[in-house]
Amino acid sequence: MEHLLAAVCILGVEGWILEAEHEDLPLFDGSASMWENAILATGLAGPPLLAPRPAVVFECADARGWIRIRPSEQLELRMTWTDGVGGAESWSGGASELGQLLKARTFVRSHDFARARGAGLLVGVGPDSGRLLRGMLQDDAEMFLAASLGVDPSQEVWTGGPARQAGECAAHKALDLIGDFHLGLGGIPLGKIEAMDSGHFLHLKACQGLG
Repeated sequence: MEHLLAAVCILGVEGWILEAEHEDLPLFDGSASMWENAILATGLAGPPLLAPRPAVVFECADARGWIRIRPSEQLELRMTWTDGVGGAESWSGGASELGQLLKARTFVRSHDFARARGAGLLVGVGPDSGRLLRGMLQDDAEMFLAASLGVDPSQEVWTGGPARQAGECAAHKALDLIGDFHLGLGGIPLGKIEAMDSGHFLHLKACQGLG
């Protein structure tokens, strides 16, 4: 649900009810663009939803990444993702720039995608459901996947084409963070938020610590 929740949070929609026919929501193109368009069509969009400002500096980490939130009078968000296309990527902005994140697509490395498919996951996910990036190319499943897609396995981006914006991987990770924070806290904590290589489990850990 994190893409829908991020759109709801960034576009400031309150008092809504979700009715769904399946436990998973459609991934669409891997971004929150479809949810953005639907919300804007209602005329209910407003300023981003903010959670209370933390009283002190808050930090948490896991084996991969970390999150740090400092009290501030203004929202500032900076996300760094070290495994982006071609290397480390970053996205930063304040409340007025959050709308940039809504078009950033999800992504997955080819080895993770191949393993997930082998485990019976991602059944409804196809080449148009985000960006498929080159992985480690260490097993036959990845090479078979490349052949089935008709792509050169040596190229960095297998499906999804050019980035929609600079640092699209980092921008999408920032979108995920906002969606997870909205689920756990009802909005984005007011403060200076810095994160590196954070994922859903770390976002949950942060919500538990801040809540």
